[in-house]
Amino acid sequence: MEARISGLVGREAETAEVRRLVETAVAGAGQSAFIVGEAGLGKTSVLEEGMGTARRLGMRALSGAAQDRERQLPFAAIAGCLGADAASSDGLRSRVAEIVQGHERRGIPGALGGGGEADFAGMEALLGLVEDLCAREPLALFFDNLQLADPASLEVVRRLMRSVHQLPLLLVGAYRPDHLCEVDRLVRGAALGRHTVLELAPLSPSAASALLAEQCGGAPGPRLWSMAQGAAGNPLYLTELAAALLREKAIEVHDGAADPVPPLKTLITRRWRHLRDDVLQALRVAAVLGADCTVTDLAAVLDRPAHEVLSIVSEAAGAGILCEVGSHLVFRHALVRHALYEALPGSTRAMLHFRAAQVLAGTGATPERVAGHLLAEAPETGGFLTSWLMESAAALTSRAPPWSSS
Repeated sequence: MEARISGLVGREAETAEVRRLVETAVAGAGQSAFIVGEAGLGKTSVLEEGMGTARRLGMRALSGAAQDRERQLPFAAIAGCLGADAASSDGLRSRVAEIVQGHERRGIPGALGGGGEADFAGMEALLGLVEDLCAREPLALFFDNLQLADPASLEVVRRLMRSVHQLPLLLVGAYRPDHLCEVDRLVRGAALGRHTVLELAPLSPSAASALLAEQCGGAPGPRLWSMAQGAAGNPLYLTELAAALLREKAIEVHDGAADPVPPLKTLITRRWRHLRDDVLQALRVAAVLGADCTVTDLAAVLDRPAHEVLSIVSEAAGAGILCEVGSHLVFRHALVRHALYEALPGSTRAMLHFRAAQVLAGTGATPERVAGHLLAEAPETGGFLTSWLMESAAALTSRAPPWSSS
């Protein structure tokens, strides 16, 4: 399964408003609008939806995105959007490009209202191109990343905002807000009522849930919803979360709810839930005892008769979990033993290690084996540890490597 591509869940009001603006512009009354929001909130998706609507309703739709590397190139953003290219087959576009490129070659910096000769020539050429395109058919211009636009392009945008109502023109820009952002000052400083500002907020919980449901094929279950909280309602982050889980085939849908596949230990332990409680308990103890586990050890730690433990072991073997190798009980797959061990709560694991240490010490197991359980996760062992250390001191020190001062 792949993530379904959509950035419009929760943006129904904004897309409806852009459609209204398109319809008004098609009817001959030009409009301007700006979509404002932090990265990932869906500005580009709303722009693209508006562009599709404009084309379906018969407008010529042109688009462009300002680039950080072009901020020092006067008119780069607006010329790119309008297709002003010296190689264009459209004579007017190529002539405008020559004017703009000649301006760049002279190296005169663009500026808001700079008033230089090259500024004026480039500005008038680009505005004339817009008017010519509008005379041919209704025109829609969609600008993305306006916060990166060069100052000269922003001056063209400002001029178009002032004259847009006189043309069959729709001007829509999108940008990230910033107190140092020139376009934000331009938009906020313009006369109210002459343009529309659509401010995108994080998705509501219901919209975020709907987006995840669309992406994953089912309403988010508790684990997926918990993971989604880190996205803070950002559609891009939610979409990337769903895409990553789907790419790894880590999403499963049951009864209409989508959730990440549980960790391996959960999957394994879930598989054996049908076993009797005494069998499961014996398997947990066997997982704690490890590779040296025998039926005798298991019976002693469980404090059950050997014949009962043999019956339990037989059932576990029949389920494909345990097998006998010589005198030892071995898990058929190390992953199963690891999963059962890791699924034990820490306090339970510590208690079982301590119980194993006591039992093994009483049956004459090697000091190393007893110490292994005491060092694993055993709790405070009180008098047992003291007495065992005193009894085993000679054996332990005889096995220790010789001390050297070097």
